[in-house]
Amino acid sequence: MKIRHVITSAGLIASGALALISSPAQAFSFQTNYTASLNGNNASKGNIFLNSVTLNGGQVVSNFSLINAANIVYNDLYTGGNTGAASADIGDLATTGVKQELLTNESAKVVLNNLNLNNIIDTEDTGKFTLDLHFEKAVDSRPLA
Repeated sequence: MKIRHVITSAGLIASGALALISSPAQAFSFQTNYTASLNGNNASKGNIFLNSVTLNGGQVVSNFSLINAANIVYNDLYTGGNTGAASADIGDLATTGVKQELLTNESAKVVLNNLNLNNIIDTEDTGKFTLDLHFEKAVDSRPLA
């Protein structure tokens, strides 16, 4: 009986290894098309507005689905220093967005309802948070042609 289990296990391992070898992962590449408000060394610190994304097949995606509501289900409390979880942040030289340690539903909506790539929901290393996001329209998860 033990021999049968060993042979079956060896067969499963061998077929799994063959499946991995015969089906390599496909690389995915894209180009982000954006407009930066600043140049040079400060470009990454200012407003960076997403215009579109060009996929490796040449298809341009510019119709992004943004959120229209956010609900904080759970967020570790910020008590100063390096504590808490989700907070709103912007680039050091960005002029639009929200910078707020104690995230609210409204500030989460403001951060995630625009195309400024320098508006983010930031978290500390040990903090935990859960957000329910409601989108303007249904998100199409079909692969792009």
